[in-house]
Formats: sequence, C-alpha cells, structure tokens
Amino acid sequence: MATTSTGYGGAFKVVRENVRLQDISCNATELVHVKTGARVLKLVHDDDDNKVFTISFGTTPTDSTGCPHIAEHSVLCGSRKFRTKQPFVDMMKGSLNTFLNAFTYPDKTMYPVASRNHKDFRNLVDVYLDAVFHPRIHTSKNVFLQEGWRYHIENPNDPITINGVVYNEMKGDYSSPDELLSRLLLNGLFPHSAYAFDFGGDPNDIPTLKWEQFLEFHTKNYHPSNSYTILYGDGNLEEELAILESYFSEYSPVTPQPCISDHPPFSSVPPPILAEYPIGINEDPSEKTILALAWQIGHTWDMETYLSMSILDFILTSTEGAIVKEVLIKRGVGKDVYGIEDFDMKQPMLAIVLRGTEATKLEEFISAIHNVLETAVREGIPSDMIEGAINLMEFQLREADYKDYPKGLVHAMSCMQSWLYGQDPLALLEYSSALRDIRKAALPGSNGAKGRYFETMIERHLLQNMHRCIVCLKPSCGLEERRKQELESRLKAYKASLTSNEIEQLVNQTQAMLAEQRAPDTPEALATIPTLLLSDVDPHTERIPHVITTVGEGVPMLQTLAKTNGILYCRFLFDITWVPLEQLPLLALLCDLIGKVDTVHHNYVAVSNQINMHSGGVSLSQSLYIQQYQNNAFSAVVTLKCSLLLSKIEIVMRLLSELLLGTIFTSHDRILEIVQEMKMNLEDELQSCDSNTVFSGVLSYLAPGHNFEYHYSGLHLYKWLAELEKSWSEETASRLEHELASLSSVLFDRGRLIVSCTCEPETVPVVVQSVALLLSQLPCKVSGKLPVIIGNKPNECSTRISQSDEGLIISSSVNCVAKAVNIAPFGLKFNGAFQVCCKYLELEFLWPKIRDQGGAYGCWAYFKRDGSIALVSYHDPNVSKTIQVYDETAGFVSNLHLTPESLAKYIIGTIGEEDSPMTPSMKGEFITRTFMVGLTLDDVQRERDEMLGTTPDQIVAFTERFQLLAQQGHVCAIGPTSCLEPALKATLLKRLVNVFEQKADDEDEDEEDEEGGEENEEDTSDHE
Repeated sequence: MATTSTGYGGAFKVVRENVRLQDISCNATELVHVKTGARVLKLVHDDDDNKVFTISFGTTPTDSTGCPHIAEHSVLCGSRKFRTKQPFVDMMKGSLNTFLNAFTYPDKTMYPVASRNHKDFRNLVDVYLDAVFHPRIHTSKNVFLQEGWRYHIENPNDPITINGVVYNEMKGDYSSPDELLSRLLLNGLFPHSAYAFDFGGDPNDIPTLKWEQFLEFHTKNYHPSNSYTILYGDGNLEEELAILESYFSEYSPVTPQPCISDHPPFSSVPPPILAEYPIGINEDPSEKTILALAWQIGHTWDMETYLSMSILDFILTSTEGAIVKEVLIKRGVGKDVYGIEDFDMKQPMLAIVLRGTEATKLEEFISAIHNVLETAVREGIPSDMIEGAINLMEFQLREADYKDYPKGLVHAMSCMQSWLYGQDPLALLEYSSALRDIRKAALPGSNGAKGRYFETMIERHLLQNMHRCIVCLKPSCGLEERRKQELESRLKAYKASLTSNEIEQLVNQTQAMLAEQRAPDTPEALATIPTLLLSDVDPHTERIPHVITTVGEGVPMLQTLAKTNGILYCRFLFDITWVPLEQLPLLALLCDLIGKVDTVHHNYVAVSNQINMHSGGVSLSQSLYIQQYQNNAFSAVVTLKCSLLLSKIEIVMRLLSELLLGTIFTSHDRILEIVQEMKMNLEDELQSCDSNTVFSGVLSYLAPGHNFEYHYSGLHLYKWLAELEKSWSEETASRLEHELASLSSVLFDRGRLIVSCTCEPETVPVVVQSVALLLSQLPCKVSGKLPVIIGNKPNECSTRISQSDEGLIISSSVNCVAKAVNIAPFGLKFNGAFQVCCKYLELEFLWPKIRDQGGAYGCWAYFKRDGSIALVSYHDPNVSKTIQVYDETAGFVSNLHLTPESLAKYIIGTIGEEDSPMTPSMKGEFITRTFMVGLTLDDVQRERDEMLGTTPDQIVAFTERFQLLAQQGHVCAIGPTSCLEPALKATLLKRLVNVFEQKADDEDEDEEDEEGGEENEEDTSDHE
C-alpha cells in the first residue's frame, strides 16, 4: 500500500493512483480514510461532465422484516443538518440533478446522486451524507411509521389496518409471480445464508419489526468503517474529500460488518420448492404454472464468469433458436422461456424459467433441460450462434448506452459487485482481455478446430453442479382474497385483545403521525435546504446538430450528428395511419414476427445469428406522435431500428432488405410460439399492476391518437392474442398467414417512409449511399410525405370515451389509479409554465397526500403537448380516496400563496428534468420525435423560456384546468375487486372489466365443491 497522503489535512491515504481503465476511458484513484478505514474510489472520465456520487453500506439482513429496505427509505426523511421532513423530495423540487435515488440489494444499500452542475452536485452530496449518517429516524418514530409500517386507526370505532410505504410496495411485489419467483430461487439456493431472507421485506414479517431493532440496524451498519464511496467525473478531488472528511472524522473506527459467507455447495439436489401465487377467484388457472431451475455459479467479481454466464444465458434461453428454449417450446412443455442471471450478490445465480405450463410437467421440464444440455456437450453448440452471442455482448459493452442511468452510476454498481467482498473494485470495469480469452477459447482457431469453452462450462457448472434448486410456482384462485380475509381476521382479533386505553394510544399515534404529515415545514427548516439560483440555470436549451434533407428519390432523411464511437443508429419510420383499428393488433404481431421467422433465404435461427454477428440488434415497434399543441391530430409509424458499426453497413443493409421484403409466414407452428410468447409477456405486465396500463387506458378515452395506440398495445393487444391462441386451427393459421403477407407487402413502401440516422459528421456520405441503396429496393406504390390524421379522417379513428371510467380487475393487493382530462377542446393550450405547475403539484400535494398519508409507492402528474393532463398513482392501497385527492387539486392550486422566491426552486427542478444528458442514440430519438410532432428547436427554447418565466399568478391561474379535471375528467384503475367495487358503487367508476379469462361455469362449480361451496365472484364485466 502506498503511503502518500492527500486530501483534507492528510486524512486520506492513497492505495493506488491514476490507474488507466482503457475500456471505459477512465483514470482511477483508490484511497482509504486513515481514521475510520472508509473506502473511497475516484473515477475521472475523459469527456463525461455528468458527475456521480454514491455511498454504499454492507447491509446484510438477519430476517425478512425488510429492515434494510425500510432504512433506505427512512434515512432520506430528514437529518441533523437538513431539517425538513423530506430533504430527498426537497432536492427533487429544486435541483438540477440528473439522477437521485437509492437502491436496496440482498446484502448492500446504495445511495447515488448525479448532476452536471458543480454547485448542485456539492449540495446533493452534502444532503445524502447527512441523511445516511445523521438521519431524523433516531428522534422521530413517525418516519418509521410512515415509511415502514404502522397500525392505522383514526377513530376508536374504526377497524385497525396496516399501512406504510414499504409495506404496500412489498404487498404489490408479493402479488407478482416474477417477484415471488426471484425470492424463492434465492431461498432455495442459499437456505442457510442471509440470502434466504427477503431483504425487501415479507408483508407477513414486516409488522414484526420494532422501532428499536430498526434503529440498532442503522447504528450498526451506517458507519464510515462499513462504507464504500465512489466519486465519478470532473469534480475537484480535494474538495470532494473535504466533504467526506467532515462526516467521517466524527466517528471512531469500528470493525466493518463482515461480508456474507459463501454458502457451502450442495452434495445433492434438494427436492423442488412448491409455492403458490394469487390469481382471481374465477380466473382460469390453466397453463399458468411457472417452473424454474437455477444453479449457483462462481463468484460475482470474476469478469470471465460474468461475461461467460451472460453469453451462455443468451445461447440457452434468449436468442432465436436458443438451445434450451427451442426444445421446451417445440415439445410443448411450456409456452415461454427466459433466463435469469443475477450478479447482485456474492455468489451469482443462473436460472432457466418456463412459463405457460402445468405443475404436472415438472419432471419433463427437468429431464428436457438435462437432455438438451447433454446433447450440447456431446455434439457442440453451433459456432455461428456462439459468435453472434459474443459479438452482441462486445457491441453492447463498447456502446455503453445506459439510457437514463449515468455512466458513473453503472460503473459504481460494477465496482460494488467486487469491492463489498474484499476484492478489487476495478475488477469488472475492464472487459477486453476476458472477452478476448473467451472468443479465442470458444470459436474456431486458425486450424479450423472449434473450441469447447461453453460446452465445458455447461458440463462443469450445470450438469455436474449439485448446487441447484427447482421451483414450481402454481396459480391459486382467490389466494389474495383469502390472505386479505385472514389479515382482517387477525387484526380484528388483535383489536379485540386491546384495552380501550391501548386502542386510544394507537389512535393518538395515528393522529400524531397524520398531524406531522399535514403540517408544513417551518421556514427555519426550509432554510436549511441548499438551493440554487435561477442564474445557475443555463437559459439555453441544448442545440443538437442535425440536418433535414432527402435520400434516394426524395425520401425525407434526418441526420443527427454526434460522437458515436464509430456506431451508426438507423431508424426507418413507415406510416401506419392508414391501417384500420381492427388490424392494429395484427400489425403489432407482424412487427414482433420479423426477425423471428424464416425469410426466403434463411431460417429464423440463421437470421437471428446474422443479426447478432453483424449488428447491435434489429427491432420493429410502433410509435405514436401527437402533433404539437393539438388534440385530434397525430401520425403513427412502425419504426425499424438497428445499430451497427460503420464497417458492417453493407452487410446490415442487405439483412434489412431481406427482413423487409423476404420474410415469409408459412411456418404456422413458429407463429403460434411467438403469439404465445407475446401473450405471456403482456400477461406478466398486466398482472404486475403496472401504471402504464392505466395511463394508456385513460388517455385512450380522450384523444384519437391515444386510442389508435391503445389498439396495438397493452390490454387490447393481450385480449386479441388470447383469443387468437384460443381459436387457433389450421384454418386460422392459413388465414393469418395471408393477412400477414398482405399487410407486409403494403406496409414497407418507400412512399410511406422517413429515415433518421445518428452518426459522426464525416461518415454521412457513406451512410447516405448505403441507405439509398436499400431504399432503391423497396417498392413505391404510394407517394407523398407521411399523413397526419385530423379528427376522424381517414380511418374513422375516434376515442374510447364510451368505455371510459373502467376498473380493470386483477388479483393484487394494491392498485394503480389514473385520472385525466384533455384541456384542448376547452380552448386551453400547452404552456411551459404548466410543467412547473405539475412539478409543484406532484411534490407539494400528491406526494404528501397519496404517498405519505395514503401509503402508495409512487404518484405523478403529467401534462402533454396535446393538452392531456393526467394524475397517476402506483402500488396504491386506495382507489376512491386517491380519486378524491385528484379532485381536490383545483382547491389546492387556487389557495396557493407563492412568491417568486419560493417558486424558483420548482422552476429549477423542472428545467433539471429537461436537461438530463443524452446518449447519441437518445439524441437521435429526440430529433426524430421533434420532427414527427412538428416541433422545432425554437419551440423547445420557447417552452424553456416559459418555464423560466413562470410567475405565481400563472400557477394560480391554472386552477381552471384542474377544475376541468375534477368535473370533466375520466378514470382508469387496475387492482383487486375489493378496492374497485366500492369505487363503482360510489359512481367513481362506470364498469369493472376482468383482465384475464375466467373459468368456465363447470369449473366454477368444481371449485365451489372443493372450497366448501364458497361463492364465486360476481362477473362485473361491462357493468354499468
């Protein structure tokens, strides 16, 4: 260890300095705090101005009460230095942050912030350090009651309920089969380890956690000696270390919490874990069982293991023709296969999961996997499949396109996968050497002999590995309702056991917590929150260089110019506004089939391998573009996306031509497989109680464009696919083949096309030449630029207003609730100032009412350029109460007494959301979207000017818009019948709709017999 001192007063010692990490273009310096042993790592990127700070702690759970998770929430609710109730929310209000969050893992908790503004970054770091080391939790039990759990009773005669943000979040997770499966796999692989506990919290165990245990957990784990700090970006290291020293120096050294021990390997395979997940009382349970087989493999800090496991998972379960997936699907064992590779713990896991099956097929599932793996070892894996998988992995690593996640945060996550366990924090940041070794060992060498790298890996880590677990997760009709009844009975019995004084104490505790939640922060407390000035904000929007031109024979082309590291991003947008509504689900199926079925020259496995070998991926999807500031005008397209290295452009353009013009739909069995896979994916999304379902649903009531989008996605598409699968026959398949071929022949027409490419300026001529060659091969039977639908022309697209105010029934313990109105028909238009108003409303009204007091996990306010205003909640225990809160927004806004100074932070926070850094591909997406909606960069600048110029009077003047929301708005909610029916009776909803297919009448009778004649849920579908 080096002995050179640096930092504030020699408080830190350098471990190593300026280590070059070529693969991620960074220099690394590792330090240790002399007094406490706190570990620090500084990463300086060559040209990334997005600064990132993370501090992490080892937080190994000792039970399933969710203590690490509740602590993660709670420490952000006020601290010694920053004395408001929620500094985390206050920084959301008035910061230019590009990331602000916290994460709980199976054995650690991470607190990341990011900003491009130096002053803002320093403020965020200070707030987070004070939060983790000096939180308000030690002086206010109300934080624990709000974020964790509480017995909630507002009046002595009320029933006792359990509420709390984390409690409700985990109730939602325990309704999701995917979340349940992840927990069962950890429990099965590590039964004698802390990984067997639910670090997020089991809803049955959370209410056993005592405040005193919670405080002890924080004191023990949140100490500098148990911390890992990562600083990323161009910030001054001396200044950053000085901030750290100001907190670390208060502590005396302690022995760090020991990292979790390796679980001893199994000597034999344990018996299968049998478990249940909830579905509706009358929901059809057929083919809804989930089977999984998982192995523990190696350690998380080994780069070669990390890469090879990811590549092997792709070969086994993900790519088209994946060797395990192919066998399980074609043998009819199940309908969909996916893999899990979990590196967020010391001993990683690889799992194969089968959906759409029955519990009776468990043995067949295990034997089929064993046989296909043995065959792969004996006969070898096709070289082109391996090469495609390795090339795709390398492309994604070099591209480093993490979308909304800052690069520094992704690197910090990688560091913690090794650092927490006493290993080199840089171990997973350099990938080239390990990838080169894998390629050399797995692919044919100069002598033509193919290596057996992955075959050996399968034999050693899968076939011969006894450290595995098997899970059978079965659907259980009415399980959620039985759980609810059991909880109500327990709480009723608990209340009956209390004296009147004890009940009064619970009422007083509830009322005291509600009073604190409702009370505004004092001016003195607000003054402790660090703020920026409007002068700290750049008044100018980023001007992304781009050119609007034509290519080929007059096809519009957008050229976004950016540093792309030699990567080209292409988007080919084909108009679909001419497609009738009833054919939009067919269009969605067509988009999913291309690249997954045969072409005239290759079978679908060969097509997939070619895509993987020569590009970063090819996909087709549908996109909606509402014209700026208009409610009833829109365009819609199918977008063919691909990313590639410029050196591969000729090969990739030939591939795209083959996909667009040469795809055939004659393999009916293959099409059915994809129909079932699409249905399973949508079913999973709907069952998870996703807020996108209600958001898209409520918008479809309001505008033709959103109704158009509704018909090719979400619930409508799911229903169409379910009916298609149910009615499948050779006659149906033949008709579908003809319809797909007919639609494809008309869709991919040069006259319907706009091209958008993102590349480096010097590569434009080559790109234009290659794109023009591809376009010359496309037919041109229509002409003119992409049409925009106005009103009901040309395909009679209206809205779903006649189906408005739906309650979508699923088996869940939580809800998502949306209410929306479109203000455009009332002569009101989009204004940048209203974005500031939505920010204020979300954080000053919805968050306290719906999240803090109501117990929901999240809530948002949206305002779209087409005039749509929407309020949305997520994992919400309430429906009727939440709708009532939505209807109170007008009164809240009308009674505001804002000053320019108090409004300034919301302006800054709104601008901050607009200024998140964009990757090259995101810049291309931005230019494409602005062009398609008719928005210029001058329009974007004008909206920014409107945000910056927002006045208190403008905010209050927006009251009229929220009055329209209350009086004219419509609702869409998803959740259990027990929450939706009261809203129906209160006329807040007009109808209830079962999301999933219900059991036939004879099955219902059988279920009644089995359950002692229990009444079935009333069919409330389309109930007025």
